[in-house]
Amino acid sequence: MEEKKIQLSEESAKAQLQIFLDYYELDLEDEDKDMKRSMDMFSGKLIRAIMKGRLEFSLNESDRLVITQILKDSKEKFTYKVIDGESKLAMRKYDVNDADGKMFALMGYLSGEGYDIMKKLESVDLSTMQAIAIFLMRV
Repeated sequence: MEEKKIQLSEESAKAQLQIFLDYYELDLEDEDKDMKRSMDMFSGKLIRAIMKGRLEFSLNESDRLVITQILKDSKEKFTYKVIDGESKLAMRKYDVNDADGKMFALMGYLSGEGYDIMKKLESVDLSTMQAIAIFLMRV
């Protein structure tokens, strides 16, 4: 299978990621050393996905964040809405130690796909969604 070629420069991809970070007022410099290292790793994953055209962060005409994930093999798209109180409540039924359950509940809610979103994601698509969720769980 042919790997998707780079569509955006690293600079453009970092600018898109910054839209996401600014929207949620996330500052990686505010994190402790270990968390910052982890967040830097996930930032790199998101930047690579943006560069390859599999992830987009943008603002719509109402200045609301739009996150679009384009699946690597099927080209199916998922649009994740802005995190809100209901999305946080979707995570409540999972144990505090069940990070994956909370993450999948959150992203399923934001996509409108529910927990079934997990059945549609594999490989790099799944890890990209998880990287987005890591940041959103800090909101």
